[in-house]
Amino acid sequence: MNPYEFLLQFKKYGKKGGFQPGLERVNKLLSYLDNPQDKVNYIHIGGSNGKGSTAAILTSIFKEAGFKVGTYISPPLVHFNERFKVNEIPITTNELKEIVSELKDIFADPAKDIKIEEPSFFEIITVIAFQYFYKKEIDIGILEVGLGGRLDATNAVSSPLLSIITNISYEHADILGPEIKDIAFEKAGIIKKGVPVITGAENKEALDVFKKIAAQMKAKLTIMEKAANYELIDKNLKQQTFNLRYNGETFDDIKLNILGEHQVKNAALAVRSLNLLPARYKINKEKIYKGLDRCRWPGRLEMINRNPNIILDGAHNVDGMKRLVQFIDDNIKKDKKLFFLISILKDKDYKEMFNIINTLDHKMELSITKNQNERSLKPTLLKNYADTLNLKNKVYNNIQKAVKQTYKTMDEDDTFCITGSLYTVAEARFFTHLLIEGGLKDG
Repeated sequence: MNPYEFLLQFKKYGKKGGFQPGLERVNKLLSYLDNPQDKVNYIHIGGSNGKGSTAAILTSIFKEAGFKVGTYISPPLVHFNERFKVNEIPITTNELKEIVSELKDIFADPAKDIKIEEPSFFEIITVIAFQYFYKKEIDIGILEVGLGGRLDATNAVSSPLLSIITNISYEHADILGPEIKDIAFEKAGIIKKGVPVITGAENKEALDVFKKIAAQMKAKLTIMEKAANYELIDKNLKQQTFNLRYNGETFDDIKLNILGEHQVKNAALAVRSLNLLPARYKINKEKIYKGLDRCRWPGRLEMINRNPNIILDGAHNVDGMKRLVQFIDDNIKKDKKLFFLISILKDKDYKEMFNIINTLDHKMELSITKNQNERSLKPTLLKNYADTLNLKNKVYNNIQKAVKQTYKTMDEDDTFCITGSLYTVAEARFFTHLLIEGGLKDG
């Protein structure tokens, strides 16, 4: 039995093809598995950017401290199985087969009255995550929200140990709402009654929403800017060093091998959140230092080559692009050529993302292409807007060709940045490594 063939039957949005948020379908499936989501302790992470990084940092710290930690992320960078990890090791295909077999039995049972077309793909894989972590008897689980929060399938977890909301920016406005307060309302849906919540958000409108909902739920709200003071003291293209102060706690010279100043804030948020957990999850400073130092988060400001520089970053929205551009402005010399390979999904503000790129004072050229995701924007649309900004560009009909042709034109001092979506990064990563290793031949 091929578990991947079974999973591919499920559509992105479920029964009617359009977006139909709600927890009814996922809760029904979980009930037939005896509600595994209620048998594991979870940290639930939502927000617009930084969810995955915060999850990776917490995972590394808990693993270093000796906990058996499960991590559920989306999307994976390379392989489907990366969505479900225990101590950073992905689920095996045999383990996946076992859970898929249980699901097939549920769908085959007429008494359970669940039709194959009803749940969405994300709902199904979230059920798999809950069942997998229960079977593995993990000590703590890290759940990354898929989209929004209030009606996201991961919100089937009824009483997590802690809710984290990283930040808020304009994204999925057609689904979550046109204004920041609407988006914040959906994100705040992961705030549970009596469960502490911490946020790294700075937007006043968003914070007002969080304060109101936290008060209604009698959930203690910690606002990162008020609760912690972090200071970046050194950075280069390999590592960052920062200090952290909060509530009398002092951390000096923390080493972080994830690049970008925004990741310092994500790391500070992760560390600060540890103090909001029950006493049995207390972790000493030495383990926190080691967990931060050993944490890796591929595809996010990841430098995979030097001479020439090759940077992979899954900046997929306006906020992410601002951070990428800031990193480039701070670290890449302006007298050297800068190449962007870019493909963006349809629900993103590609014009503003291009406007942000255009603020760079570098010699730039864009390689515009299309990733294999069904939501990928047509390259001609991106090209037309790039032309209005007088951004030098070339269009390629696939990522392999874009990677190969761009790489061939580069000098050793140049920088090649691959961005626009994690789907773009994941696809380009394979071909880029082949080029570096000399395995991608001309032709």
